[in-house]
Amino acid sequence: MRILHYVHNYGGFSGATNQAINLSKELSDLNCTSQFVSEKNSKNTNDYELECKFLTSGIFGLLQFLRLLLSFKPDIVHFHGASFKYLIVSSLFSKVYWKTTLYGNDDFKTLTYGNGLKGWIKKKMIPLIDKNNSLTAQNKDVNRVFLDEGKIVTIPNGVYFDDSLVCEKEKIVLIIAAVIPRKRVLESILFFKNNFEENGYTLFIIGPFGDANLHGADLSYSQVCRRYASERIVFTGMIKPDDVKAFLTKSMYLILFSVSEGLPNVVLEALSHGVFPILTSIGGVSAEVITEDDFGIIIGEADIQQVLEIPPHTGRTFEACREIAKSRYSMDIIAKDTYDIYKAMQ
Repeated sequence: MRILHYVHNYGGFSGATNQAINLSKELSDLNCTSQFVSEKNSKNTNDYELECKFLTSGIFGLLQFLRLLLSFKPDIVHFHGASFKYLIVSSLFSKVYWKTTLYGNDDFKTLTYGNGLKGWIKKKMIPLIDKNNSLTAQNKDVNRVFLDEGKIVTIPNGVYFDDSLVCEKEKIVLIIAAVIPRKRVLESILFFKNNFEENGYTLFIIGPFGDANLHGADLSYSQVCRRYASERIVFTGMIKPDDVKAFLTKSMYLILFSVSEGLPNVVLEALSHGVFPILTSIGGVSAEVITEDDFGIIIGEADIQQVLEIPPHTGRTFEACREIAKSRYSMDIIAKDTYDIYKAMQ
């Protein structure tokens, strides 16, 4: 089976791209041949091993995409995010699998809201999608208003699981996010200072900052966050994926207070490494992941500025987090579920 994967930004700090690449690697074991295509190659590329074709803008990009469809002859075009201009061309030559990645950004209501004629055209194009992976129940509730519910599935993001990992944790708290307002990094730093700093923990903030080209960037916000840098609060900037995993392996807690997310990859990665997530509701999506107190807590907005009783990180915490990650989000399970949908589409 031949799969053409469309991603917005091949490289950089893109969770959607990382998911797409990891999925394609697992699909190769199921006799799927993958090709990537993107409109953007971030300056902060992660040097992915898989080949990607890059499209220029405008009509020339559309012609390049058409040429790729004719030469590669995909059975499925898998959109990891929205692109209506390539949807209509794809639907003429292949089946279309369309993944919704972020509530409030590319769910069908947001994509079609308030755009006048453009919004109306997009609504008419949505039925060209053969299968929509809503990613979360939250997105499904929105998308089924625009697309027949029989065309919608809900398959979460996935993570790799290392059975050999052992619990050797240090007093480390992580924030893994771009330093932008949507991720509420400043609020997360203040929560750390109230609840962890005096107890000897160190906070590492992993992710890009101060880049005006970053989606949602606010340089003044980034500067305010950076003022808290100290021996106990360290901004690492962008680091290699293997280095991120090294931090996860030795860390105890993760803080994520985003305004909105799809199904946050960083939380799933944290769980797979035995890291205990501390989340806000994130528009309701947190409750889809954290269903028991053993492997995470969801705090209210009023609690962000409070001193709370944080559950101690123990061997049981480590095992509970990893158990839920392995049973629900292991990448081989996600790939098999996706492959089964591909087969049913043909």
